[in-house]
Amino acid sequence: ELAIHTFAEEAAARRQARAVWEAAEQERHRTEAARRAEATEVYASKRAVEEERKRGARAVESARRKESKEVEVARIQEVRVVRASQQEELRKAREVEAVRKREARAAEMARRKEAMDMEAARKKGLVESRWRE
Repeated sequence: ELAIHTFAEEAAARRQARAVWEAAEQERHRTEAARRAEATEVYASKRAVEEERKRGARAVESARRKESKEVEVARIQEVRVVRASQQEELRKAREVEAVRKREARAAEMARRKEAMDMEAARKKGLVESRWRE
């Protein structure tokens, strides 16, 4: 009877030890699950912060590129306007020079014609005076 009683006590002690071990194992699983959940939450939070930082950086870069493009377009437009203005000034200068040369040629032709007319009149006067003689 003592042996049976001892065996029963040992069996009860084993059951109790197993129950304590299972409770400890469940607590360890809960703690591990809570730690993993917290780590996942921290990682997700860090990832969200990093994605927000990257999104902000992309927005800033996009704005910088757009502004840079607008500045470049404005600079190109300004160069075109200056070039067109210079070409217009050059065209006007050439036109003025062409008019000046035309007027100079016309004046030279008029001077030559006048000289020729005077020479012709002088010769005619000489011819007439010789005829009179």
